[in-house]
Amino acid sequence: MNKKDEIWLIGNAHIDLSWLWTKEETIHEICPNTFNSVLKLMEKYPSLVYAQSAAQIYVWVEEHYPEIYEKIREKVNEGK
Repeated sequence: MNKKDEIWLIGNAHIDLSWLWTKEETIHEICPNTFNSVLKLMEKYPSLVYAQSAAQIYVWVEEHYPEIYEKIREKVNEGK
């Protein structure tokens, strides 16, 4: 396979902050479950890259789940 035949995909989870669930559910269920799942997948698949576009989610994770936030920071520093 040469370069022109490559396809690059970026993992993403679209999290509506308070649409199908409450703000509290988003903070305490959706966000930690999503990030924990992605972090596990990154361990299993080292080439996995993930994008989360909602900055507010990072604020909530940093505030409520600092251990998850630190793991996210590590992955960001690795370019993932």
